[in-house]
Amino acid sequence: MTNPWSSLTPEGIWLKAHMKIALLSLLFLTTTIAAFAQGQSIMSVPMEEEPHHHVLLKNEFVEVIRAMIPPGESTLIHTHSHESAGFALVKSTSTEQFLGKTEGLPSTLQAGEVWAEPFPDQPYTHRIHNVGNSPVDVFGVECRHVALKPDCRCSRRRTFGSERQE
Repeated sequence: MTNPWSSLTPEGIWLKAHMKIALLSLLFLTTTIAAFAQGQSIMSVPMEEEPHHHVLLKNEFVEVIRAMIPPGESTLIHTHSHESAGFALVKSTSTEQFLGKTEGLPSTLQAGEVWAEPFPDQPYTHRIHNVGNSPVDVFGVECRHVALKPDCRCSRRRTFGSERQE
């Protein structure tokens, strides 16, 4: 066998080396763009900015939301930053996908079904995909401030008998 490099001229070696550099640069650029695009697709938005979530009431204590997702549609990946509870207005079938995880199996909510989402350590980031034939239509209430102020009348300790109310 002969050495394939022995027949190349200095110009041929120079051209081959530069073609390898160009191909490696193109591969790096393609990989970088793909990684950036993938990173963009998993960015989370705050729940209030997710188009299927409609804030009906918001004050310092609660945020009331109505989420409506037509059949076949998905929410954006979004973050709920407060503990919440809610109920389903209609029967619907959907899947849930947590940030960085694969889409879960379909589950069905019955009309009137109630749920609560406590998250003691971190916010709740997910997306919902309506895989059923009817819309997902739910009301949720997020508790913005759980603790009552010390001077609030409701937080005063009540005593009975001959002792006074503090």
